[in-house]
Amino acid sequence: MLRDHAMEPFLGAAIVVAGLVVQQPSSDLCDAPEAARSISVRVRPWADVFVDGKLAAAGTPRAKLALSTGTHVLSFRNSAAFDVDRLVQVAPCGPLPDLVVEMVRRPALLSVRSNVPDAKATVCGPEVPILETEDEPLHVVLPRGRSEVEVRVFRRGYSTVTRKVLLKGGERTKITVFLAEE
Repeated sequence: MLRDHAMEPFLGAAIVVAGLVVQQPSSDLCDAPEAARSISVRVRPWADVFVDGKLAAAGTPRAKLALSTGTHVLSFRNSAAFDVDRLVQVAPCGPLPDLVVEMVRRPALLSVRSNVPDAKATVCGPEVPILETEDEPLHVVLPRGRSEVEVRVFRRGYSTVTRKVLLKGGERTKITVFLAEE
């Protein structure tokens, strides 16, 4: 049955085609409900995908999952990103939407120590006193899960030291820099 979508509300799942709504049968009218349904999942950048606590797909940006009807918890894990959990309701029939998950990256943690206690360090930006990084690491947001950054440690009267450091989101890296008097 074809209806103009502005005319009246409708029940059940629907597909919009060229501004018109094609009404689909509700789950009450489903002739042969499926025992397992397939759902497409896209994850950015990638994740291990768990369904109800069991690994369903490892290290992938895309997966097609066979789920039984009912409610499921889909969990997405990536060591360089914050965990994401989604509650998914799978109906016995009707269309299932694709699930798209954007993982939020964890910052890399960097601790810098020096033989000169009041030295400062720069990492891709503002100066930070080194004393602040001994107990509380710098939080460095990376453009990718792993990046090489330049760390510059300096203090007036001492030589400046620049070091390239490989950082990975979600991990803590510690470096020690020795400054020589000029």
